[in-house]
Amino acid sequence: MPLTRKSPIKSLCFALPKEMRLAGKENIREVFKRGKKYSLKDASLFVLPNGLQLCRFLCTFKRGFGSATKRNRVRRVAKEVYRHSQHSIKKGFDLVFLPLRDFDSFCEIEDKIVALFCMAKIKE
Repeated sequence: MPLTRKSPIKSLCFALPKEMRLAGKENIREVFKRGKKYSLKDASLFVLPNGLQLCRFLCTFKRGFGSATKRNRVRRVAKEVYRHSQHSIKKGFDLVFLPLRDFDSFCEIEDKIVALFCMAKIKE
C-alpha cells in the first residue's frame, strides 16, 4: 500500500533541526574570528561559547576542496556524526568543523570529529 498524505504512518525526520545549525554570515565570521581552534592533521574545529542552551553546528570547507559531490558527502556525514553524538556534548557552543581533505568512510570522519570534541573538552 503506497503511503499518502492521509496515511496513518507518520514519517520520521532524523534531520538536524534548524535551530541546531549555525547560519548567517556574521555568526560564522564571529566563530572563525573569536573562536578557539583545535586542529588535527586532516581537520579543524572552531569552538565559541554562544550563551544558548544548545549547540549549533556547521561543516564548511576551504576553497578548492574537491567537487561538489565530495563536499556534500562529507557535509552530510559530518552532520550525521554530530547528530549521533550531540547528547554527549556540553551545551552552549557554536561549532565549526573544517575538514582539510576528503575522507573515505563514516568511521574516519566520526573518529576525527570525536577526537576534536575531546581536544576541545566539550565532550561529557
